[in-house]
Amino acid sequence: TCSSCKLSETREIPALQEDLTQKWFANQYSIAEQQYINSLNSTIFSKNNEISTLRGQASASYSEYQREIIRIKNQCANSGMSNTGYESKLLKNAENNYTANAKTYTNQINSLENEIAAIKVEIANPNVDNILAIVTKNCNITSMETYEYYYKYSDSLS
Repeated sequence: TCSSCKLSETREIPALQEDLTQKWFANQYSIAEQQYINSLNSTIFSKNNEISTLRGQASASYSEYQREIIRIKNQCANSGMSNTGYESKLLKNAENNYTANAKTYTNQINSLENEIAAIKVEIANPNVDNILAIVTKNCNITSMETYEYYYKYSDSLS
């Protein structure tokens, strides 16, 4: 409609050649995937820190065990009980305590290493549902809308 003479004209306008919604969704999906991978890498970093802490504690536990052996031997030597069943019993108790602690640290470290391995598998092949949940949150749209976009454009996602 002309603002001067008020003459109106109607005509068809050809549709855009590219689907901007598809580009938008692909971009949002890519951003969410990177956020998800960053989150997984952050979790790996935290778990590696836990492993380092546990290794430090295990080392301290071994040093404590070594000091306990020396203390027992000195105490038994000073009281004339060296090479007796009493000294052997004390040394065996110290060894059992250390072995139990070492097993605990080893199990905890192995568990964390297994969790890290599983996270690395997830990084190599990210869970689509987790990525789509991030898209939903980032874009402030419903999960139904997110899944509709995903099913419509999933072939074009890299």
